[in-house]
Amino acid sequence: MNQITNILINQKLNNIKRVAAMLCLGYGGFILDKDKDKIPLYSFHIQCPYRFILNNKIILASYDISKRFQKNFDDAAENTIFDEIVKKIFLPLLPLKIIHIKISNFGDIEIIFENKMIFQTFIDSSQEVEHWRFIDSLEQKHIVF
Repeated sequence: MNQITNILINQKLNNIKRVAAMLCLGYGGFILDKDKDKIPLYSFHIQCPYRFILNNKIILASYDISKRFQKNFDDAAENTIFDEIVKKIFLPLLPLKIIHIKISNFGDIEIIFENKMIFQTFIDSSQEVEHWRFIDSLEQKHIVF
């Protein structure tokens, strides 16, 4: 896991989005893939519980991705509490520099950003399933935990 921490320290979070119920965090700028699509240089795809903390308050968590923002709308894109918080709170803050990152032996991740925001994940299964994936798009390498 030192490989991931060495890559990400001092990199900037510049993209946050979801793909269905998966959180995607993009770091270190963008490159073009083989199809000429713009993708993050490095990214985490998170499938386990997570939360963002700022000023001792949880401002976004994995639960938010499944809750509709407006009940009278379908489950269309951008109609979850997650989408609303990302749009109103996170996007104006980006990019955010990573000043500390730790990955435990269990695979729990803790990232502290320059504005003192903390991102945490929690592995919640005893089974060997994919909890998160780190992608190095430059080296075309995936590390799965």
